[in-house]
Amino acid sequence: MVPAIKPVFSIAVFLCVINACFAQDTSRNGEIVSTNDVHRRKTEFPPKAILVQLRSEQSRIQYFTSRHDQKRTEQVIKDAETVRKVMTNDFKDRFTFCPVYFFIDTNAKLVTAQKFDGVLFNADGSPAKSLAISQGDTDYFIVYYGYPENEKTELKVMPGATYKYGSGNVMGKGLMFLNYNYEQRDYYYVIHNFRPLLYRFLNHNYEYYSKKFDMEYRPFAVRYNEDLLREFPPADKTK
Repeated sequence: MVPAIKPVFSIAVFLCVINACFAQDTSRNGEIVSTNDVHRRKTEFPPKAILVQLRSEQSRIQYFTSRHDQKRTEQVIKDAETVRKVMTNDFKDRFTFCPVYFFIDTNAKLVTAQKFDGVLFNADGSPAKSLAISQGDTDYFIVYYGYPENEKTELKVMPGATYKYGSGNVMGKGLMFLNYNYEQRDYYYVIHNFRPLLYRFLNHNYEYYSKKFDMEYRPFAVRYNEDLLREFPPADKTK
């Protein structure tokens, strides 16, 4: 006969499971190392504006459409819309340091060419007018959520770390920072090994995890905003 499990032990096991399911993500801050002389980290100057690149998932949609997989096509479209929504909410509600504009990744070449008119829009979807930046400006950042993609850089996991990762899938997705020339300069990322077990099944205003695809967004706007305010207090923003 199997002895009955004591109530105290049962409760302890239950609490451990709950803690694992809802444990907080482990996030880190790193630097993309480049030999390019124009390298500037995200807190080396106060940006005039932040341009948030939102994913269209165009390639993924085209893939399933070409295979006449309507179910997966619809799911990708739905997930992509939700990811764009929560990322927009994150910067709209929790980033105050400077103006924030949004654009779809299919317009990345236009943004690289600094052709902003009709491309950038506000959080409510309306065209962005009277922009804080113009052609020729270099003091703004472009941000997107995902993996580093610049093959000409090496990724240093932590400032001062002795080990580096290549430009492929590093330890986790993160908020990537690009300069005006679309060169990656810095990032926040989350170690995926510590992903809470039940997190992807919960509803959040500022984060989302697809149940079917490698599509997600984890909020970093607050942390970025705090870093900028610490480095550049409001009185110093015009310096």
